[in-house]
Amino acid sequence: MRRRAEVRRQELEEQQRQVADEALLRLGAWRERRQAQIEERFAPPHQLELLSDPQERRRLTIYRQRREEVEERERARRQEVERMRRLRVDAIEPIGALLLVPRGGWPDGA
Repeated sequence: MRRRAEVRRQELEEQQRQVADEALLRLGAWRERRQAQIEERFAPPHQLELLSDPQERRRLTIYRQRREEVEERERARRQEVERMRRLRVDAIEPIGALLLVPRGGWPDGA
């Protein structure tokens, strides 16, 4: 019985790692989409002159803030995925099932 339980635990660990790997791939795709949206809407002009126009300075500020927000959300989600990667013994039901749903959901709501 112990051998069977150990085999099942190893299977669950592998499944958990696969879920985490997929989550990291989705996270990377999400980050790329969000950064492209920010670039499209708020990217500063490619000119290297000083921004004297208040609207352009505001746009640059928004651009920086949005990029920082995306980076912070990505960092937080990456930490969640890394925690999810490790199989917790208390997450294994007596029948051998494992709940693989990440807390907080996916960044894009999927």
